[in-house]
Amino acid sequence: MTLIMVFCNTWVWQVGLLLQIVENVPNGKQWYSILLGWYGVAVVITNILVPFFWKELTIKIYLFGSIIWGVGIVVLGVSYQLPLYFLGVFITAVGLPIASLSRVYILQKLLPIDKLGRGFSFNAVLLYFSNVVSLGSFGYFSSFVSTHVLFIVSGALMLLITLVYHVSFLRKVPGVSPYKRLNS
Repeated sequence: MTLIMVFCNTWVWQVGLLLQIVENVPNGKQWYSILLGWYGVAVVITNILVPFFWKELTIKIYLFGSIIWGVGIVVLGVSYQLPLYFLGVFITAVGLPIASLSRVYILQKLLPIDKLGRGFSFNAVLLYFSNVVSLGSFGYFSSFVSTHVLFIVSGALMLLITLVYHVSFLRKVPGVSPYKRLNS
């Protein structure tokens, strides 16, 4: 799931956001820089606050972060004015670290100690592979598809994949949440 989430995020975040702001906002490069600063502040604050909300991170929290992350990308896709860009960047900056911290926590919790290096190395390879494929694929699509459409499609895919993962993999018995099943 993380492979697909990173695939949907990489191009729109690293390239698409700059292209979209330059097209829609006067002094787009300056505002892009300000938005990245805004993103950094929001990510730092989110990382500080996460332990106050959750003592233990689970797949459920990972999915929650992924949904917020996807919503942020969709908001950026429908943005044409500066306040919406700030909102979309803020939402993304809250969801991405929640999902990332949850992923790292889950890896550390579920992998045997002697396999942590391999697990994190494999995770890094998957993420870098996803980055390369995203930059190439979306770079190609951006030559004939609007950046707004690419943002909306990426965010929608992120939300859809999160929903499919939740429904298919977390529910062994249709209609019964695994948390309720384990506690009964």
